[in-house]
Parts: sequence; structure tokens; C-alpha cells
Amino acid sequence: MTVYQGTSFTPELTATGYALFRAGVKVSAGTCEDLAASLRRRHEKNRTRWRLLSPLAQAVLVIAFVRTNLTYAELAAGFGISESTCWRDVREGIAVLADRGDGRALAALSRYQDRLARALAHVVNILDPDAIVLGGGVSNIARLYEGLEPLVERYAFTDALTTKILPNVHGDSGGVRGAAWLWGAGEGVT
Repeated sequence: MTVYQGTSFTPELTATGYALFRAGVKVSAGTCEDLAASLRRRHEKNRTRWRLLSPLAQAVLVIAFVRTNLTYAELAAGFGISESTCWRDVREGIAVLADRGDGRALAALSRYQDRLARALAHVVNILDPDAIVLGGGVSNIARLYEGLEPLVERYAFTDALTTKILPNVHGDSGGVRGAAWLWGAGEGVT
């Protein structure tokens, strides 16, 4: 058995030459069930039709992400899902935990917000846009916008930031709506 970052695992070799391991994170069943219940409520509120992972499995995934140093690829392989599904489920779980005031989740969101501000500062420096509209699943976290503009201003080469940073209006389907609108206007594929 090997212990790494508080995670214990025993590597197993498959017939095809891959090394697999099971990671162990000590957490109470009550913690997992509590987070699973919060995720289930969020799914019902957002009318999520289906997920590859049950709310309980998603809760375990999120806790493993928060408490270990495993990458999305490693976690995804362990749960039998794609990296993008892993990223989406972890992001959603961290948002739920942050809404509940979990310190580790708040720290993760703070790191993400700082990195986002640095990236957006580059966009401001190069393009000087009037507004930047964020899209995708992470952009649905309202807490992300709190204090984002001052952070961007800190990293941008400007005396005063005039660029507005806004959430999308149509949620995750904004890109699809835009494509459909362009198609209807005769600007689609020729």
C-alpha cells in the first residue's frame, strides 16, 4: 500500500498494461448523504433530467476532489466517466458546498476567480471590450461575479476598468440559441 497526500492506494496492473488504483478518503456516510441531498435538490430545482453519476456518487467524487490531489483525469478514470463529466460534476458540487459556506470549496472558488481575473485582464489588455459575457457551466455560479471586476482591474494595464463583466442571459444554451438565430437569418452553413 502506498500513501500519498493522505490518500492510500494499492496499484493494480490490468492485462492491457494499465495501472489502476482505488483511492481511500475517510469521510462519514452522513457527510456524503448530506451533500448528495443538496445535489439532489439542486438537480430537481434545475430540472436536470439525468446524470451519469447518482447524487451520492457525485458527492463522493466532489469530496475526493476536495480532499486529495488527484487530477480530473485520475478521478474520471476511477469513476468510469469522462474528464468533462468529472469537471462538470465537481464544479457543481463545489458550488453547492460554497453556497453552504464550506471553507475548502470557498478557497477553490477564490483560486478560480483569481485565475479567471488574470485571463480576463489579458482580454481587456488586447481587445479593450465594452463588455465580456461569460458562458458555460461555471458562469452560472453567481458568487463568481462578486468582486471579479476589481480583480480584473488589478491585473489589467488600465487606470480604470470600464469593461463590464456579465453573466449570460440564456444559461448554458446561449451558444445554441445564437447559432439557431444565425441559421434563421441565412448566415448558416452554405
